Amino acid sequence: MNLEDKLDYSIATEIGNLNFELFAKNKISSCKIIYTKFVNNLIQEVSVKQLFPYDSSHLEIKKESEQMEGDIEFEPSAEIILQRAFPLYVSSMIYVLVSLSKVSELASRRVAMESATDNADEIINDLNLEYNSKRQSVITQEITEIVAGAQATN
Repeated sequence: MNLEDKLDYSIATEIGNLNFELFAKNKISSCKIIYTKFVNNLIQEVSVKQLFPYDSSHLEIKKESEQMEGDIEFEPSAEIILQRAFPLYVSSMIYVLVSLSKVSELASRRVAMESATDNADEIINDLNLEYNSKRQSVITQEITEIVAGAQATN
């Protein structure tokens, strides 16, 4: 999908809702987003994040002794809360990950432009040295001719 430079949250919501509807209708089995992860100005990594079904394998599971005693009651039900909150999570993740990709792109451009500027400065310095060397050779040649002409007249 080609996104504009300025990603609006409403576009992320639209993308998230479309994928969520396809998932609910069993037309897709999962939704993953491939993005460029910003590490630092010089390093960006291609990453994949699964948006749904949600992968909880990385979460810490508390031991039974650490869990709260008693039942937790949700009002409205936990299912309704998840049905309303999950699309917000998906839209937010899409927005954040696309934003991270944009940050990575801008960092890469900045590094490339800095490198190009440094290379241009080096070329300018080399050309100045070459110009000054040739100019000095011409001046030396002219002085030699003047001195030779003066000696010939004496």
